[in-house]
Amino acid sequence: MSNPATKSHLESTHFRSFSKATQARLLQCLRNDAANIRPFSAPGEAIEAIKQGLNRVQPRNPGMPLIVGSQTNAFDQAMINTVRDYKLRKNIIRAGKQLDNVVGRGTLAQLDNDLKAFGALPPVAVLGSTQWRFTFVGDSSAFLGKGKFFLDIASTQRNDGLQFALIEKSSTNQMAGGFRGSCTGAFVTERATFAAKFGSANCTLNVVRANGALIGSILLDIGRDGNGPISIRLPRFRDETENDLGGSLTVQGALSEGR
Repeated sequence: MSNPATKSHLESTHFRSFSKATQARLLQCLRNDAANIRPFSAPGEAIEAIKQGLNRVQPRNPGMPLIVGSQTNAFDQAMINTVRDYKLRKNIIRAGKQLDNVVGRGTLAQLDNDLKAFGALPPVAVLGSTQWRFTFVGDSSAFLGKGKFFLDIASTQRNDGLQFALIEKSSTNQMAGGFRGSCTGAFVTERATFAAKFGSANCTLNVVRANGALIGSILLDIGRDGNGPISIRLPRFRDETENDLGGSLTVQGALSEGR
């Protein structure tokens, strides 16, 4: 067993492509044992950056489990399994210590070195795209009858995107007016998933506006394709309507391609 090598700066384009706040959190982990990133800790983009990094180097580490079915920004069991495998095969075990599930200085330094050496790895083809942008437009005016809701789903990895209408089956509406916002996220599925496969997905959309902020969540179920249900949370959901009226909205329905 050997002490893992450490470093004080991020060098890979992968980690340096994230926000300054995320890079700052990763640097804390890189430089200070007290800032280790642990399983089931508070969700954050730094966790997602590490998770995506592990998936990027997986093709160069045959047999290492790919992180699939994991909630965005969460250090869950799927990520634990891959972290342990990566640390074991890279011998990232401190002298006199046992293998653990923690991402610390040595793990992050090794992953950054691997990502730098491998360069820009292509996505794993069998998974389809893993980087997505979800854009919502909604008019929830109750006195007009059923609202009008649209969802654009596009990959930021490749030219793959479609527009969908959310055909409302039922709703609970306590929100006046409309909303518009977008969020990016990452998730992978066990089989290839492309925008077109959301074409008949069952959808539950929740939107809440309080204290001038709009937050949202969506559950997409493409179960007949074998990949669902896929649960996507939308943190930092930006309201672009400048509507200060509070309220909440829940819509259940199904997606239909086109508008």
